[in-house]
Amino acid sequence: MFRFNSEKITWNGICRALNEHLSTHIRVVCGQNVLRAFPFRSRVLLMGKGSRNLHTLAQYLLDLALSREDFQDWERVDAAYLDLVEFLLLYALVCVEIVAIGKSLRSTRILQCFTSSSILTHDRVKIIADGYEKDVATGDIAALVIQESSEKGEGTITGLTLFQLAIQCLFVCEIEFHDHTLIIKKPERIQNNEVFQKFIHACLVRIPNFEATAEKEIEKIFFALRSNEDFTRLEGLDKIRNDVKILIYDLKQIRSNLQILRHYGRADGRYFPPDIRCKRSLLHKMRSVKLNTLPGFALTNSSPFSRYKCSWDLQDNSVSNLIIPSEGVNSLIENLKKGKFFGFKVSSIYSGKSMLLWDGVLFVVNGLLLALCEVLKDSSSVSEGVVGFCSVLTYLLGAFTVSLFGKIVLYDLGYWMPWHRRFVRYIQKTFSDDKESRRS
Repeated sequence: MFRFNSEKITWNGICRALNEHLSTHIRVVCGQNVLRAFPFRSRVLLMGKGSRNLHTLAQYLLDLALSREDFQDWERVDAAYLDLVEFLLLYALVCVEIVAIGKSLRSTRILQCFTSSSILTHDRVKIIADGYEKDVATGDIAALVIQESSEKGEGTITGLTLFQLAIQCLFVCEIEFHDHTLIIKKPERIQNNEVFQKFIHACLVRIPNFEATAEKEIEKIFFALRSNEDFTRLEGLDKIRNDVKILIYDLKQIRSNLQILRHYGRADGRYFPPDIRCKRSLLHKMRSVKLNTLPGFALTNSSPFSRYKCSWDLQDNSVSNLIIPSEGVNSLIENLKKGKFFGFKVSSIYSGKSMLLWDGVLFVVNGLLLALCEVLKDSSSVSEGVVGFCSVLTYLLGAFTVSLFGKIVLYDLGYWMPWHRRFVRYIQKTFSDDKESRRS
């Protein structure tokens, strides 16, 4: 992490360090078999409060952060390291969401107005919005103007701070220029006054405070390492957790009021460059997007060459950003989830002695369905169509019952009775010898 933030601590530098850790360092410590055996399960689906509406990459990072609950034994051994990893994951997921909404809410018209105004000649600019006042360095706004006029355009987003991206989001509102003051007014697109207040508070207060808290914690860690000391537990982790919860929910409401739609599906990079194709499901049309929809920062994939689970935002039926998890993050999540159901390997659940229990339950349920079909067939109160359907289903259930009973008797019982396998082999050998004698 120090290597990527040696000159200055930046959100992209922190994301680069986390991406290297997830892509490379974990692979050195844990092989593929260890990752697939780990009881990883998705907790985001049960959280609510906007977490299910995060970008796919942000959901992955949140799932990894929440999996700290599976390391209870390590809390006593190295709680400081667990604090650091959880902090980096939470910080990175907020970066993903802020960059995404920052790309969606770019306002070329407002940024061009700065070049013709005298506001950039002052040292500081005062932003007034919904009762909030914030003094901003002119350099923060100048960075946005330079980024907009740059030939690279979209590619320079990594050179902005989270606070600068938050200011850029505000320019989607109505702006009045007064000497060295910017007055932000509610745009017509935002109908809800409460959501507008949350929008202003997030951009002018919560996001800059969140960024400052994160940088302060990183500086403490760097100071400890320079002093050849072990870094201690993160004091600001609880605040980071609380800010993440609030920002996730607030950003969801802001996107909804600004008519920014989030879709989930798969991206296909086989035709890249120049186009990337993305599709929600078999029922939806394929959509082609250009390279400039990729944010181009660490933890995301800037050169897709295969198919990936991903998510994208739509504004006015146009893709404003396409977030594809990096190769390392995508591979890590695939290995952690492979063959698991709520953290349990399916092959482990249905194997050995447990097969008799599962097959026994299935046998009973199948028997009940078979009995129900027989009752409906003989009933005079049901239609002929139902009787016909039950007649067909009876044959299918009957065949399945016979085959399931055969599996239980000939295979499942072998895990409970040591002599059972020998008895089955003896029966098989007897029948095969009898067939041979008949042929001869």
